[in-house]
Amino acid sequence: MLRRPGRAVLTALGTVLGVGSFVAVLGLTATISSQIDGRFNVLTATEVSVADVAAQHDPFAGPAFPADAGQRLHQVAGIAHAGVLWTVRLDPGTPIGALPPAGGPGAAGTAGGTSVVAASPGAVAALAPTLRQGRLYDEYAERGHLRVALLGGGVADRLGITTLATRPVVFVGEEPFTVCGIIGDVERRPEHLLSVLVPRSTAEELWGPPGPSGAHLLIATELGAARQVAGLAPLALRPDHPEYLKAVPPPDPRLLRSGVTSDLSALFLLLAGICLVIGAVGSPPRRSSPSWNGPGRSGCAVRWGPAGATWRPSSSPSPPRWGRSAAWWERPSAS
Repeated sequence: MLRRPGRAVLTALGTVLGVGSFVAVLGLTATISSQIDGRFNVLTATEVSVADVAAQHDPFAGPAFPADAGQRLHQVAGIAHAGVLWTVRLDPGTPIGALPPAGGPGAAGTAGGTSVVAASPGAVAALAPTLRQGRLYDEYAERGHLRVALLGGGVADRLGITTLATRPVVFVGEEPFTVCGIIGDVERRPEHLLSVLVPRSTAEELWGPPGPSGAHLLIATELGAARQVAGLAPLALRPDHPEYLKAVPPPDPRLLRSGVTSDLSALFLLLAGICLVIGAVGSPPRRSSPSWNGPGRSGCAVRWGPAGATWRPSSSPSPPRWGRSAAWWERPSAS
């Protein structure tokens, strides 16, 4: 160590890096696992979706959700927000833009590939949106059939609407809607960031009710109440025909969490092992190096003779042990 201080420092550094990488990856594994556990507990375990399956039982049943679906579900304990939403069936080529349609769907100021979603105020709240500007429409807009709209962040960027100070208007075909808010992010159903959300009653007035099995109901529940709400929601909505509605509860969080956690743990443990191997292989000590061996282990032998003898390399036919020539050991005899 004293003869080769540089190598000793690199040896310690390689060992510290290897062990440090191992500990860091283990800590990262624990952190990510806890974050995934919390996400599955908060989002997945508090979401219930109810589908309209009335057409499977009666082709002439019509939409299964009543007009006051949100009010009926508020009577069920454990529900935070609930509402009906569906994608509006527009005519092919209907332009959606910030200006009245003049040049068709490909004209400047239009957002191609944008969908219009009819959503009740409870459904919008169940999406857990984060507003960039403005506000969400409420029950007043629903009861009054107001022509207001919420823009997803992607649609607003496409249309060039960055502020509500100018009171922007978005046109769906020839129908104008006043933009009341811009949604920057949602915790559920992120595809609605590329949509224009309008009140449910307004969409029914302009484009008619949804098609068979076209609508669904989104419920945001309190933690631990999702499975109970899924069992009670069809009966609360349609006590006459609960079979027209199919509630989809969240998956068992224990099985889902354990599966994801075990997969991530195996992955990061493998990375930790790789880091440890790299640190061990990359550390500079060479225990086979001559500097670690004492005198007499460097492939030379000393011939003892009478006084005044000469130091000479070994006459053994085998080569030096470490591949180094021993001729430099020879020195002139004493006179």
